[in-house]
Amino acid sequence: MYLSRSRADTLARVMATLAEPLEEQQVRLQLGGQMLQLLGAQFFASYVWDEAGQRFSHGVHLEMDPGNLARYEQHYQFHDPITLTMRQHRRAVRATDVLPHPALRRT
Repeated sequence: MYLSRSRADTLARVMATLAEPLEEQQVRLQLGGQMLQLLGAQFFASYVWDEAGQRFSHGVHLEMDPGNLARYEQHYQFHDPITLTMRQHRRAVRATDVLPHPALRRT
């Protein structure tokens, strides 16, 4: 994989952020902004699994509509065919590793 100078610099900032003594929520927000740059993405959201409540909570987000986030928190997280399955792997996996591509396209 080729990384441009700009993306290599962003990746270096990601590594530096991970080494900083920041609070969890601040790390997630800072890394979120860096991930937007690194991946050329438009939106970022991060939630933490709450074992006791059996739900994702403590969301942080960048460039996302609060109404969409509220709908996710109230409904869609409980009907998501991918995230919980991916979470069970406890390592990075592709969405198509847990849901065949034709099924993923229908979601």
